[in-house]
Amino acid sequence: MRSLLEQTLKYDLKAKNEWKTVINKHKGKDPGLKDLISHYRSNLGILLPNHDLQRNFNAVFKNPGTKDSLDLITHHTNITSATPEMLKSLAKAGLFAFLQALLN
Repeated sequence: MRSLLEQTLKYDLKAKNEWKTVINKHKGKDPGLKDLISHYRSNLGILLPNHDLQRNFNAVFKNPGTKDSLDLITHHTNITSATPEMLKSLAKAGLFAFLQALLN
């Protein structure tokens, strides 16, 4: 799910001709998920002109909890592991709808 989120944000930035801006800001290096979310947060009205999509973004990423949960599941399996309930909870909290909107 974390990889899908990161790749979807990259796809959307490329589709909106924003990818070069992000890459230049990071001196040619591939930005991490935290950087991508930060770029969206800083440019919300431009990248997500739909008010409902902005609200969805804010609901999912207003605090770092969603990203941190995905990071723990992906990078620190000794601390936590994904359960079906956890993944369903993240999806139902708006992550699935957000990704679906960007990919459509």
